[in-house]
Amino acid sequence: MGAGLYDIGGYIMPFATFAGIYIVMYPYIACILCTSIEKEDKSQQSGKEDIKLKVLLSKPRFIFGLLS
Repeated sequence: MGAGLYDIGGYIMPFATFAGIYIVMYPYIACILCTSIEKEDKSQQSGKEDIKLKVLLSKPRFIFGLLS
């Protein structure tokens, strides 16, 4: 797919296309993940501690993973 997009629009086209797809799909993915996490929490009710977004965003390894 990347090679085809490169032929159509040049170097930036594959990156722009997949970035656009990601931006459009992000709300859907976030909604699905939130509902699945809530269902899992209700069904298991174990003593696991929650992962906080603030803690994740303070870790450079997580940030670099997001950017890649």
